[in-house]
Amino acid sequence: MSKPLTPPCAAAPHTRALLVALAALAACVAPQYAAAQTRLPVTQLPIRGDVIEMSWTTEQQPLRMRARDGSEVDLQLAFNFESIELGPVTHDRLVPGAFVSVAAAPGAGGSLRALAVVLHFHDLSESSEGQQAWDLAPASTLIHATIGGIDAQRTSRTLTLRYAGGEKTVVVGDDVPVAAMLGGGHIRMSPGAHVFITATRQRDGTLTAGRIYYGKDGYTPPL
Repeated sequence: MSKPLTPPCAAAPHTRALLVALAALAACVAPQYAAAQTRLPVTQLPIRGDVIEMSWTTEQQPLRMRARDGSEVDLQLAFNFESIELGPVTHDRLVPGAFVSVAAAPGAGGSLRALAVVLHFHDLSESSEGQQAWDLAPASTLIHATIGGIDAQRTSRTLTLRYAGGEKTVVVGDDVPVAAMLGGGHIRMSPGAHVFITATRQRDGTLTAGRIYYGKDGYTPPL
């Protein structure tokens, strides 16, 4: 006589107990595992200071800086990093069609007042056009845009900045520093060079960077 078939879903009591325990364990572990994966999100960190040492090997390109608060910061440069020289220029270099980065803070009557302006030597609109929060002043922003128009007054210029999806009007006073990108390349920084870097904090806490802005002849990058 053939034995009756056991339904596929049937299980011995001790097996069912084991399955229930495993399910409960998975329910407890899964949220903790997911939290561990997202505990250290990638963030952008502006760093300003002076070069202490920049090593140069075939495998690593570390940079040690002294930040403006006196602390030492270690970064790992991308293999194809770029060093960009900045120098001061006059305000008449601000013309329609120029692509600029403008750090700005809230001004009177809801307007924006510039804190610093950097002219790009090539158009970076495809990769950086837009605006982001910045740290030069409370509630400040950094705007990457093309100058669409200029209204010159006696002690200032009002720029109309246009970027994909938006437009901003910023007042640039005559006392606002304006710098221009003068050149770039795979250049090793000398100790003491004044630099500005937007670093990326990786999930393991390491700081990395793909671009260094350094001042010409001791100039301090204004951003």
